[in-house]
Amino acid sequence: MHDFFLLYKAHLDARRGKTKKIDVLHFEMNLAQNLCNLQKALLDKSYHPNPYSHFMVYEPKARSIYAPDYADRVVQHCLCDNIIMPTLDKRLIYDNAACRIGKGTHFTIRRLTGFLRDFYKTWN
Repeated sequence: MHDFFLLYKAHLDARRGKTKKIDVLHFEMNLAQNLCNLQKALLDKSYHPNPYSHFMVYEPKARSIYAPDYADRVVQHCLCDNIIMPTLDKRLIYDNAACRIGKGTHFTIRRLTGFLRDFYKTWN
């Protein structure tokens, strides 16, 4: 997880759909330095997540939202994509399609259609 390229890739994933947000723009102004700082903090085990920011959303109903700092989102993406998912993916059943690469909605629909056809042939 300490590889600079993995942190850069995590940054690209974390910013998807958020390129105009102020915290993303601030992070990208000194991108190399910010990623180096994250890498150093992870390597020397001094990394600590920042407090979450809190705001309210009122559409379609009032909800209280707690969002992590952008740098913490980069670390989360790096951790999930490079450590958690590869470890979990080996242990999940084949038909589990939740948040798995190559197993989205179309995969699930094809599998369900096949199961329904088999059921119909067996039980009419």
